[in-house]
This record gives sequence, structure tokens and C-alpha cells, in this order.
Amino acid sequence: MAKKELPTLKDVSRIPEELRPVVNWWQDHGTKALTWAIVAVAACVAAYLWHSDNRADDAQAEIALASEREVDLQPIIDEGPAAKPLLQLVQARSLYDAGDYEGALAVYGEAREALADDPDLKVVPEVGRICALTGLGRLDEALSAANAIEAALVETLLARWRH
Repeated sequence: MAKKELPTLKDVSRIPEELRPVVNWWQDHGTKALTWAIVAVAACVAAYLWHSDNRADDAQAEIALASEREVDLQPIIDEGPAAKPLLQLVQARSLYDAGDYEGALAVYGEAREALADDPDLKVVPEVGRICALTGLGRLDEALSAANAIEAALVETLLARWRH
């Protein structure tokens, strides 16, 4: 059995008539087009890698900047009574994040009293208290507080649904 020889690009006579313009174009411009395509792909890959590296650097810089800007909120809280409960929530969260669960529990307690009349925000210090109690290992108190919040939320939702 004789091997069937495949046509080469130099022997255009054995290439089908429909493909001859493509073969002729490739012979004239193929290597140049392929080179430009490789350069374009390489440039896109390089730009993507440079951009992703810069985004990673930006994220690290933001984290470093945020950790350097520890703000003492107590003077601000003492000045203005209108924003005091909200600032107390921010202060309690920063104490909790720092691992000072006792301090966070105390500040959440103060914010709890200040936000007791606000139906939309009164649950926020309660959740913070539950987290601080959990951090202190007082799981029974945290569980009872969570059950109390659940009952209050169900009651609030039912009251709003009835209206």
C-alpha cells in the first residue's frame, strides 16, 4: 500500500481551488500575522499580570493604612448625643475585634439602652452582646440572649405584617 502524499504549500496545484486564496495569503502574510498575534497576546498577558499585581499591592496598602489608623472614639461620643449610640456600636466592634470582650460587652450594653426605643436598630447591640458573651465563654447567657432576640424579632415582624 503506497502512502498518500499530502500537498505542500509550495505545490499549489494539488490544493483545492477554494483554498488557494487562503494558501496564497498565508504564503505572503502568514508569518507576519502570526508574529503580530503572538506579540498582541503577550502584551495582553503582561498588562493583566501588571494590573493584578498592582491591585494586590493596593489591597495590602489599604489593610496597612486601616490598621495604622486606630481612632479613639470616646471624645467624639462624649461631644454629640445624637450620634452617640452609633459611635458606641463602632467602638464596641473595634473593642471586640481587638479581643477586649469585656470592654465590648460594656459598650454594647450602653448602646443597647440608648437604642432601646429604635425598632430598626435595637437588635444590633443585642447581636454584639451575644458575640461578646460567646467570646468570653459565657455560652448560656449568649444562648438566652439569642432566644430573646428571636422572640422579639418574630413579634416585631408579626406586628408589621398585621398593619
